[in-house]
Amino acid sequence: MRKFLRLGAFILAMLLMVCSFTACKDEDKKEEEKEEDKTFTTAEKNPEGSAVVDKDLQFGDFYYATYEDNTVTITNYAGESENVKVPIEIDGKTVMTIGEGAFYNKASVKSLEIPQSVKYYEKYAFYAMSALEEAVVPATNTVIREGTFVECAALKKVTIPETVTDIEEGAFFNCAALEAIDLPAGLKTIEGYSFAGCKALKSVTVPEGVTSVGTYAFRDCEALESIVFPQSLTSIADGMFYACHSLKSVQMSNSIKKIGAAAFYECIAMKSITLPETLTSIGEYCFAYCEELEELHIPDSVSVLGGYTVAYSDNIKKVNIPTNVEVVPASMMTLCKSIEEIVVHENVTDIDDYAFAGCAAVKSITLPEGLTYIGAYAFAEMTALEEVYVPNTVTGVGEGLFADSDNVKVKCFDGNVVHEYVVANSIDFELVG
Repeated sequence: MRKFLRLGAFILAMLLMVCSFTACKDEDKKEEEKEEDKTFTTAEKNPEGSAVVDKDLQFGDFYYATYEDNTVTITNYAGESENVKVPIEIDGKTVMTIGEGAFYNKASVKSLEIPQSVKYYEKYAFYAMSALEEAVVPATNTVIREGTFVECAALKKVTIPETVTDIEEGAFFNCAALEAIDLPAGLKTIEGYSFAGCKALKSVTVPEGVTSVGTYAFRDCEALESIVFPQSLTSIADGMFYACHSLKSVQMSNSIKKIGAAAFYECIAMKSITLPETLTSIGEYCFAYCEELEELHIPDSVSVLGGYTVAYSDNIKKVNIPTNVEVVPASMMTLCKSIEEIVVHENVTDIDDYAFAGCAAVKSITLPEGLTYIGAYAFAEMTALEEVYVPNTVTGVGEGLFADSDNVKVKCFDGNVVHEYVVANSIDFELVG
């Protein structure tokens, strides 16, 4: 059974990684395709709606397109200089836009001077400029487009104007040197993967007014130590802090109602977290592999509780089952070896598979009247378990119920399905009725 649980843990981890990284792999695939042909689309209309007049024009090391409103979009930089200055105008026309992928993979550029005439950056404008250290978003921008600074590995400082309301998906993905970010007061949306892989980022304050932060927004921010949420945010998305190994402080507002799947998965430095009384839903794997987490109080307002809630969190000593939860989810506390007491409240009707498997420090459990089902391996490998009381209301049990829990005595009722099970499996029991 021990081998089975360890194998199960490995398979679980692999499956979770596959699921959680799917979106990034899809993105990587797109990026690989772009890397193969190194071409991006020149917009038929510029950001202000003016139609293109001519494309593939050249001015020095710059390729550009012109538009009906006498503006220019830089479409490609073909040079190899370390210090680059974008012209303010070309052939009497104002340079207004840095186009899609214009500086793609320009690894030589360390300094980029952009004139005030530039109002817009298109998506992937500075993609993979691995030596670029500083960037300024124009004050006319309301959106930082998808992947604008993706893979800018040396980027340390970004100035974002107060006009920005939306940071699109993957805007700063894998900006590994970015240590701090000042988010503007007018910000409303941070889309998925926006800061994922920003390994040097240490703290983030999400400003009041932000109503949406997307999935895996801060995934793999390994140095991130603290996060502050505003009242305007009502949910924490799936995988938001997945594998943030330094995260210790989370200030969660009392407006939060939902925490998504794997939101704090593998936050190995987090010792405690306070969940608000407004919370109603916690997704699966939410606090799995939080190795330093010592206690988790789940408010009774929670009625939806996902599986593997605190699974594989070795040091957790205390976690409760909210009174509004009727089904203890699968593998809720699997291999939580430091938990000494499990209280199953009177509203619980079902205990799913592996719910308490591997809780090796628990000595006794009393199950409530009204419980009807206990899933497979629910009490497996609980090596310190000496006594379990099972009420007569239980009508179904799964396989391996007490596998490798060799010291247990089951208190059950004569003729009950549990009585039949322990007799059939040579498990010590005591009839109580």
